[in-house]
Order: sequence, then C-alpha cells, then structure tokens
Amino acid sequence: MDRSAFLRRNFEYAGLHGTYWMVYCVAVSYAGVFLLANSYTNAEIGSILAAGYLLSVVLQPLVAGLADRSRRVSPVGFLALIALAATAGAACLLVWRGHSLPLTVSFVLFLTAELVLQPLVNAFAFYLERLQTPIAFGITRSCGSLSYAVLSVILGALVLRRGVTVLPVAALLCLGLMFVLLLLFRREGPALVPPAAAQKGEALTLSALFSRCRSFLFLLLGTALLFFGHSLINNFIIQIVTNVGGTSAQMGTLCSYAALMELPAMLLFDRLHRKFTCVQLLRFAAVFFILKIALTLLARSVAMLFLAQTLQALSFALLIPASVRYADETMPAQDANKAQALLTVAITVGNIFSSMVGGVLIDSIAVRGALTVGLAVTVAGTLTVLLGIRPGAQKAAQPR
Repeated sequence: MDRSAFLRRNFEYAGLHGTYWMVYCVAVSYAGVFLLANSYTNAEIGSILAAGYLLSVVLQPLVAGLADRSRRVSPVGFLALIALAATAGAACLLVWRGHSLPLTVSFVLFLTAELVLQPLVNAFAFYLERLQTPIAFGITRSCGSLSYAVLSVILGALVLRRGVTVLPVAALLCLGLMFVLLLLFRREGPALVPPAAAQKGEALTLSALFSRCRSFLFLLLGTALLFFGHSLINNFIIQIVTNVGGTSAQMGTLCSYAALMELPAMLLFDRLHRKFTCVQLLRFAAVFFILKIALTLLARSVAMLFLAQTLQALSFALLIPASVRYADETMPAQDANKAQALLTVAITVGNIFSSMVGGVLIDSIAVRGALTVGLAVTVAGTLTVLLGIRPGAQKAAQPR
C-alpha cells in the first residue's frame, strides 16, 4: 500500500475513534449532569446506567458475532446501523424533558447503542490490517482521547451557560461526523468486503474460550473488577467533584485533563509494545488502577483530584490498547469482532455493578465510603491480572 493510502486510512480511522469517544463523553461522563438536571436521584442514575450497560452486554457479542460472519452487511454497514440507533436515542433526549419514563427509555437506548459501537470500532482496526492496511492503533486511539478532552472542556462551559440541552445536540453533531467518515470508508469499496476467513468456524463459547485461552479468560475477569472502581469514578464524577467543593465546569476540565493524560501512553504504545509484551504492560497498568482510586479516595480538594487523574496515563491509557492488542494476538481471526466484544463486555460488567451499587453507596455511606468499596474491588482485579494472565500466550489455533 502506498504512503498516501496508508495515511488516509489511518486518518479516517483516527477520526472514527474521535467521534466515538466524543459521543461517549456525552453518554457516560455527562450522564450524571444531564440526569441530575432532570430531577433523577443518584440511585436512579445508577439504575439507568446499569440498564444501558446490561443491555449492551447482551447485544455486544450478538452484534459482533453477526459482524464476524455476515455476508450481506459489511463492517461499515454494522457500524452505521448501530450509530443510527444511537442517533435515534440522542434525538429523543431533545423531545422529552424532566423525570419521565420516555426520557429514561431514550437515555438507555442512546447509552446502549453507544456502548455496542465500541468493540466494532476497535475490531475495525484489525479488520483493516488483514486487508493489508497497517494501522497504528495507539496513535489512532489517542485521537479519541484528545477529542474527548476537547469536547469535555467545551461541554463543561456550555452546560453552565446554556443548560443540559447542549448535551444531546453535541452527541448528534458528533454522530453526524461519524456517518461522514463511514461514508468515506464505504466509498473505498471493494476492499471492504468481509474476509473469507470470517465466514466459517466454531462459535466462540465460554467453554471453547476456557479450553483454548484461559489466560484471556482471566484477563476478562480482572478487567471487569478493575473497571468497577474506574467506572465508579467516571459514572459519579460530578458527585466526587462537588464533594470536594468543585463545580460542573471544573468537572469538565478534570475529565479533559484525564483524557489528555492518556495521550503519551497511547501515542507511544506501538513503541512500548516492541519492547514489552502485552502481559507485562497489562500487569503494570493494573497496579496503577489501585494507586489512582486510592488517591481519589484521599483527595480533599479539586487539585488533589487532578493529581489522581494524572495516573490515568499509567493505568487506563496502557490497559486499553494492551488488552485490545492482546485479544487480537491470542484469539483466531475468525472471532476478531467477538474477541473485542468479550473484552468490552468485561469492561461493561464492571460498569454495570458500579452503576447498580454506586448511587446506592453514595446515598447511604457517602462518596468516600463508595470509593473505599471501589478500592477493595480494584485490589481484587489487580491480583487477578497479576496472577491469572501468563506471558508468552500464542494466538489460539483456528478450529478445523
């Protein structure tokens, strides 16, 4: 592939990550802001987030399995269909106002569709690589963090001035940009035909996963536990910030700062991967998940929260690209989308339990009590990663 085509594909794929993570910023990071403004309680917010996460856990493997094996719909087509569902949910948020069932259903639809997109966006990189298009995953993924950071600051200021109506409007604009990018991929035509290797093969069941790659199974479990504490911070960030005397504008800046902290590790990930194995990077990142939530628990000011979020660079920023690459290295090509979906499911399971109990814990034992529980679960997740995954895992053989 010539250099111009390589740069074009990587630029387009980076834009896909950028639009996805901007929508994520609205759907997850500003969920509490939007729902609190519409008179929902902390417990209700947790339940709504849990419902979206739970539905996505069911749908992610199903959609990914169809994407792996479909002859009629291309990977671009699947991305467009799910993005259309997210668009419908975001549009409905402009129609319904205040605490109501229609608003609840609309937000759950928006959140669910947005989460289902994630494994498809990740797997699309390796799909392109199998079509002889090298993808610098760390660099392209870092564009998602940068886009998230920029939008988070903008939204923090706009919400104070214009109210929460700007949130669904921002989501719709970002989804519109995503459709433009998908159209660019689609216009490249013949190369975007599902590869033959993805058409046949044994279904990737949990029993098959356990027999073929137990180390990956331990990674899934550890990731779910790690993301309990991580999601507790993200899902209830406005409560954490206000608990130390901060505002929604400071929350937006804090979220932006955390995203910017992700950039160095993600930009340098491909170089790091040449020097260290994915297992080594995953173990390193897991330890820093503990340190990050511990500093958040000890924070008594917004400045200390910024210090805690600095560790995003050595925890989340390393774990995400390392786990995505590890999944591609250890699972057969025919299960590319499903392997990424299982990884996203593990993250989502952590989100579900964090959402279900986070709001209740904050209402019953306050923010610091909730973070203490999150710290204990994070320690369990780190131990699982340190003791469960093994170096030298080989790509699982394709079943015959």
